[in-house]
Amino acid sequence: MSELVASMMLNAGLFAALLLMQSLVRVFTQGPVYALSNFDVLREDGMIGARLARAKNNQFEVIALLIALSVIVETETAPAGASVALWVFNLARVGYVGTVLAGIPVLRSIIWMTGFLALAYAAWHLLVPAAMSAAHKSWPQGAGTPCGRDRSVTEIRDYFLAPTCFRNVSI
Repeated sequence: MSELVASMMLNAGLFAALLLMQSLVRVFTQGPVYALSNFDVLREDGMIGARLARAKNNQFEVIALLIALSVIVETETAPAGASVALWVFNLARVGYVGTVLAGIPVLRSIIWMTGFLALAYAAWHLLVPAAMSAAHKSWPQGAGTPCGRDRSVTEIRDYFLAPTCFRNVSI
């Protein structure tokens, strides 16, 4: 099974489990009649229901970026570190959901930050080189740059991150 499929199955399974648990908590705390109603009169879901809702919403917010990065890892020649970072993120998601449900705030924050940094690392190492490569390919051949010479992909990246060439350019 490819990394992309395994990663998507893990995250889809986690999201589905959160949805199911949130529904079951509503059934057990509010009763089946309320759980099957139109929710015309909203009731609080309780502490566990609220925690499940927050974990589910957080999972939903991050899944689009995770899918995009996983597809890039699968289709492009990605650095090994980016693939490892995505798996660190996946494991951090499972740990995050567990700590949210257990109500351990400091550990939850540490695990969330670990997952965030892993995702940021993967995004930086997957998206920045791809963007710089595209910029390099779309740059007109022989046109040079505002500094007057052709540049490599690394030089273009450094150029945009620290634009010292613009000091002498008047607009």
